[in-house]
Amino acid sequence: MTVLPFFLPNLGCPGRCVFCDQGLSGASALADPAQAEGFFRSAISALAPAQKEGGVELAFFGGSFTGLPLATQQELLAQAGRLLDEGLAQSLRVSTHPGLLDPAALDLLVRGRVTTVELGIQSTDDAVLARCGRGHSRAQALEACGRVRLAGLNLGVQLMPGLPGADAASDLQSARDLAALAPQEFRLYPCLVLKGTPLEGLWAAGTYQPLSVEEAVTRCAAALEVLLACGAHPLRLGLLDQPALALSVVAGPAHPALGELVWSHHLAARLADFLTGHALEIRTLRLQRALASLFLGHRRRGLELLGRLSGRTLDLELADFAAPVPDAPGWTAIPGAFAFRQEGPSILVARAVPIRTPTAREGVCP
Repeated sequence: MTVLPFFLPNLGCPGRCVFCDQGLSGASALADPAQAEGFFRSAISALAPAQKEGGVELAFFGGSFTGLPLATQQELLAQAGRLLDEGLAQSLRVSTHPGLLDPAALDLLVRGRVTTVELGIQSTDDAVLARCGRGHSRAQALEACGRVRLAGLNLGVQLMPGLPGADAASDLQSARDLAALAPQEFRLYPCLVLKGTPLEGLWAAGTYQPLSVEEAVTRCAAALEVLLACGAHPLRLGLLDQPALALSVVAGPAHPALGELVWSHHLAARLADFLTGHALEIRTLRLQRALASLFLGHRRRGLELLGRLSGRTLDLELADFAAPVPDAPGWTAIPGAFAFRQEGPSILVARAVPIRTPTAREGVCP
């Protein structure tokens, strides 16, 4: 699926959060809603045939869609609807604020043929939400998620580890709270300090200490494990690395390959669990060549972490072998489309054929 985002930076937002500089965290901003249909048509015409094979999804990102004036929401949905009617796009998603999704707002989205709603939750800790000026409570966030699910729409959630007042325990609890609602998709964006934001003032005054890269990776990996276990699909780990954002970051866990570091941590931790529990005879890690960067990149971080967590030093071999399909005999799945199996004194690790993401009506968590 190719997603075409039309950005409405800050439009519809009920206030300004301490960390927010929306003009830097999105792509090229297009603030005039009247431009949406023309933008989408131009973007679709520029797609290569291969990019259209999995379908095209239109997206309204950046602000809080349901906080826009009602007439603006209706016009944007009508513009997108014409493209859906013509078969130029197959689905539609919006992002919005969890405090702006009452039954009437959700009904408009359903009638407007929205298929996915992304909610910027960021945290489910009331104290953290208050310190960040989010303008919603834990109860409102969870209620909004539940409404999206009950309406039969796909639910996407965004979490931001490392916010003011948050610690590792509260960030993990936020992930658990949302996992219990079985979202289809999620994004993890560790908090960064950007120029010109209220958070920069807190950081300069010494009242806010951002996460290090290592802390961000550890917290994101913990949240990743919880959300993957409920069948949710990760859309992004860390903000998109781009020049404007890089110039604006004054502190925090900015890293061009943060997502790869998180996946490396996740995979190494799951393998370490297996090695620690049994299989003392394993001496060699046979790694599918396509996964080499996860273990050997960034100063061999993944391999070093595996050794540290398991208390083992394994020989490493890179190999070419086919990705196992789900439930392949002898293979043990690792959430996130990985799998491993033991062959004598070796453990084979591969990227598995991904399992289909559940639809909105197929909750896998209680």
